[in-house]
Parts: sequence; C-alpha cells; structure tokens
Amino acid sequence: LFPTLFLLPILTYAQATFGTITGTVTDSTGAVVPNTDITVINEGTNLTRTIKTSDDGNFSIPNLNAGTYRVQAKAAGFKSYAVTGIALEALRTVRV
Repeated sequence: LFPTLFLLPILTYAQATFGTITGTVTDSTGAVVPNTDITVINEGTNLTRTIKTSDDGNFSIPNLNAGTYRVQAKAAGFKSYAVTGIALEALRTVRV
C-alpha cells in the first residue's frame, strides 16, 4: 500500500503594517484652511509624504508604516505649524 497525502488549502492572513493619519486644518477662529500643504515625516526613517488639504480643510494620508511621525502644515498667510511624536500603530487611524 502507498501512503496517501491529502493537500488541504492553507489559509494565511496577510499582516498589514500600515496606518493612516488624518485631520482638519483650522485657524485660530476655527475656520477651515483649504489647500494647506501637509507633510508627514516618519521620525525614525525621515521618509516624507506631502499632500494638500481639501476645500473643507481635511486631509488623510493612508498606507503609512507604523512608527512615530511629525506632521507639518504650511499655508499662505499663516505661520507653519508642526505636531511631533505622533505614534501610529498598524491598522490604526490617528486624527491630528
């Protein structure tokens, strides 16, 4: 007799390592600031991504590796603003 080998499909689950940083840019009166340049910098690797806020001042930067980030905002007529030490975990969304 010959041994019989049964091949069963093995299910594996992908391990996602990405997170998202999102937010809304407002001025000191609470009004939204559209078309603001948002730069996200991974403090461990110095890799950066830059986008602009939408007409309603919102931004979302998905597919970021887990790590610690700095977010900088620059808009015409305003001082630059930065938030540092933002901890981003895999599969999480952090609102700034």
